[in-house]
Amino acid sequence: STEIQFPADCLSVPTTSIDHFWSHNWGGPLVAKILVLLLRYNGVAASVIGMLCAGTGTVLSSLHILPSWWMQHSIDANRDLEYAPWSMMFGLVGFFATLFLWAPQSQVFLDKACIHQSNEYVKQKAIEGIGAFTA
Repeated sequence: STEIQFPADCLSVPTTSIDHFWSHNWGGPLVAKILVLLLRYNGVAASVIGMLCAGTGTVLSSLHILPSWWMQHSIDANRDLEYAPWSMMFGLVGFFATLFLWAPQSQVFLDKACIHQSNEYVKQKAIEGIGAFTA
């Protein structure tokens, strides 16, 4: 069977400057690389928005706008506790939505995507010219 591969270099665009230069070993686990990059570039925004969403859930629960449940106390059977998981749920949804959907506005030079991968001559010329970007 023939595998169709998406040419990463078709995502390249001309630019006069870059904010970040990424070059690394492509042999490692892809999921780990993606998670590290998501946390590196979106982690702070995801944390802040997650906390704001959790705070919103707490306020809405405290004002009894959102429902809560009663649970029996695990130690004292004569005592009931009010349980409202909204702050945790709102916080997690806000965190993960921001982590995966936030679009940072930086220009990135990614060697695998910015250097032609199928034409060896063009690839070699691009690799030789990397020094101009990093100087």
